[in-house]
Amino acid sequence: MRVVTGPRVNGHRPAIDPLFRSAAASWGPRVVGVVLSGALDDGSEGLRVVVERGGLGLVQDPDEAFMGDMPRHALRSAPTARAGSVAELARTLHEDACRAPASSEPAIARTYEGGGSPMPLDASDGPDRWAVGAAGTDPPRSEASGYVCPDCGGALYELEAKEPLKFRCRIGHAWTSEALSEEHHRGLEAALSMALRIIEGDLELQERLAERARASHPGAVERIERRCANRLATRTVLAEALERLESWR
Repeated sequence: MRVVTGPRVNGHRPAIDPLFRSAAASWGPRVVGVVLSGALDDGSEGLRVVVERGGLGLVQDPDEAFMGDMPRHALRSAPTARAGSVAELARTLHEDACRAPASSEPAIARTYEGGGSPMPLDASDGPDRWAVGAAGTDPPRSEASGYVCPDCGGALYELEAKEPLKFRCRIGHAWTSEALSEEHHRGLEAALSMALRIIEGDLELQERLAERARASHPGAVERIERRCANRLATRTVLAEALERLESWR
């Protein structure tokens, strides 16, 4: 087993999906993938590959999980995975480990998703070469999706129709639709916060200018007060937008 430095997936490195996919590529039915409590859809696509390669998929009951997003997405992506409480999953894992040992041979002859060339086993080749394309190669589609990669600012290309919907840039950064949406949400929050900070600073500046103008340039006071009123109105709009941002998810 080797850990390699590859492109970020859903903004993370190391990431769950490449771990699951590379394990399934190398060991097929000997792999057990477990998805527990967590936000968004990390692990769902990787668990689907684990199950497709004959491995065992275990998912915590979303109703038991502290955060049910990851279990729900995992079950949607891999509906044949076994769902249960943590205690039930532990028993299932123990029973599976105590069975007659599987073959020690890796799944060399297996192919990815029913076709194509054999899945690579050498980690230096990059576990995502067969999943999201190799860095520096043409994306799966010739037309960009219109979205921008949050990691590098490059164009994102939509991968072949799969669930969940996935995107990839030319150098290999990969995003599911849920993770990309969450990153857009963070970017919007940061942009609104920056705009509010600038407005607050400029409002203070205009108020100081108004104080000076009252003493030395009375004719400029009205113009500066109009600026202040404009800044105050804008500040109110931005503050309200930030307060409502959570409901836009």
